[in-house]
Amino acid sequence: VPPLDQDPPSHTRCRQLLLPFFTPARAASLEAIARDTARKLAAACTGTIEAYMSYCFPMPTVVISQILGVDATDYRQFEDWIASTVDGQGVDPGAAIDASTEIHEYLAALLARRQQEPRDDLLTFLLTAEVDGEPLSDAERLGIAQLLLIAGIDTTANTLAHALLYLSEDVEARQRLAGDRLLMTTAVEEFRARLVGTRCANRHRGGRMPHTWG
Repeated sequence: VPPLDQDPPSHTRCRQLLLPFFTPARAASLEAIARDTARKLAAACTGTIEAYMSYCFPMPTVVISQILGVDATDYRQFEDWIASTVDGQGVDPGAAIDASTEIHEYLAALLARRQQEPRDDLLTFLLTAEVDGEPLSDAERLGIAQLLLIAGIDTTANTLAHALLYLSEDVEARQRLAGDRLLMTTAVEEFRARLVGTRCANRHRGGRMPHTWG
């Protein structure tokens, strides 16, 4: 999947292409929807919950869907695709191939729609984006969109899940964060640095985490 199967400098140019969608100003424009989503998801968590699907997965799905221009209500489909392409590659290669085909068809249909109905989203941007004066190929557009949709959601959801697990087990750290919100930025950076790329092993096995913390 381009740009994953590309080496520098082609890979570097594809990464630089996406920088306008991840600037501080762009991130700030997503803050309101991110905070609103976080509050609504947290409010819906009552009793003992399955934290991954109740909070960790839908949270980044809404934000990344907003960036990319896909329908966040399709998140159950995204979860199935992630299970097949990320978790199941070594277990069921056939299912992984089928899921990749479905993802491409889903994104290709949206790209075709953006040709007629452009929006302020990444899919529309990819239609006119150029690298070294050359337009992106269809494979590159689909590859970039798939990478953001699947890997972006999966990586963020797993980081959130492990952060919640850590805080559920470390009472002192949890109380320090609750008592001094100025520590939150530092905590988020630490979680991001230490936990990104860590798989949430029991997320498809009904693992549960209490939502009420003392």
